[in-house]
Amino acid sequence: MIDKIILKLLIEDRGIMLEFMDKIKSNDLPSPGNIIFQTMVEIITSGGDVSLAVLNHKLPQLSVFLGEVMNTETDSETVENLLPILKENTMRRNCRLLATGILKQVEKEKPSKVVDYITEQSLNLVDSSTDQAESLYEIVDRMIDLDNLKPKTSLGYDTGLPSIDGMILGMEDASFNVLAGNSSTGKSEMSRQILGHNLDLGKPVMVFSLEESTEEYAQKYLCYKTGIQHFKIRTERLSSGEVRRIKQEKERLLKQPVKILTGNITIPFMYKHIKHYQFREGKTPLVILDHIHIFGDQSVEGLTTLTRNLKLMVTTLKVPLLALAQTNRENYHREDQSPMMSDLRGSGSIEQDASRIFFLTSTNDESPERKTTFWIAKQRNGTTGKVELINQRYLQKFKEA
Repeated sequence: MIDKIILKLLIEDRGIMLEFMDKIKSNDLPSPGNIIFQTMVEIITSGGDVSLAVLNHKLPQLSVFLGEVMNTETDSETVENLLPILKENTMRRNCRLLATGILKQVEKEKPSKVVDYITEQSLNLVDSSTDQAESLYEIVDRMIDLDNLKPKTSLGYDTGLPSIDGMILGMEDASFNVLAGNSSTGKSEMSRQILGHNLDLGKPVMVFSLEESTEEYAQKYLCYKTGIQHFKIRTERLSSGEVRRIKQEKERLLKQPVKILTGNITIPFMYKHIKHYQFREGKTPLVILDHIHIFGDQSVEGLTTLTRNLKLMVTTLKVPLLALAQTNRENYHREDQSPMMSDLRGSGSIEQDASRIFFLTSTNDESPERKTTFWIAKQRNGTTGKVELINQRYLQKFKEA
């Protein structure tokens, strides 16, 4: 009934149709209402006027249904009041379709394929449920207060390394940032340093680690924060002064907004925990994923689906994501050792979906302080370039060269 009332109101008033044609999707209306609405949109966008006569001419097979629509009592209802109910009904209908689809997949596919199906379809469902069109005026009005300008040196989460931060201006909400390097360049160490810097500023961070256990992650974080070598923390060969420093850092961690999750991590798992954190704390965390190349199906198709769903997740939840990724060692065999996108496994989909792509490269020596270069290889809204760093490996820490 609601869909018929809305269709009648849209047919009868061109102004209402123009106001709501971007806020209603054709699949919000059950068949054959979706066909009628899509035809109305096509008429309007081609400069024509919608009327019952025009629709009967274009859709003669639906003339009976159109007659039912125009005979529906509206009882002073408005599209604005009915739209939330229509959207809710759409979600219920889509959930039922998803449940039916899952049962069919369970009967004929391997469990891993079923999980992939649930992941992709669930994220599509979330995406459609949050799609609300805004005018450009509304976006600009929300984005900047012209009467109360506040000059910004950062737009989001910084690295804590001034030369890098001056180039990227922070990882802002809904951005998909990739930090790539081979296994010895210090990706995880860099991510922990970014974590620690932002916690010191009181900014919340969530870490999803497939690379390390919670204990290993915590040990290395303590190494970075206290300046005590990782070996000494692991073996508990600590002086009284070092014990005191670790106790002080433990006290600080009690008050800092950080969550670390490990184990069998999936995108729905990430989505659930991030959404729950946002609801409970009312804050948007930086999300760190360590790392993409041990996450899910690693085929070309799998990586394409993965990066697309990660992008969809961060734009839906409006969180900044720092995802670590693995590179090969091809740059070491080239005369110019500057990293290339082709060094990144699954580079096509990552390059397409990421807002920024960073590379870490370093010398091959085993010295405790290794020369490292931080490359900004892609940045949609800024410049590219590089910053020279020193990796203090024994302290799990980077400093500018």
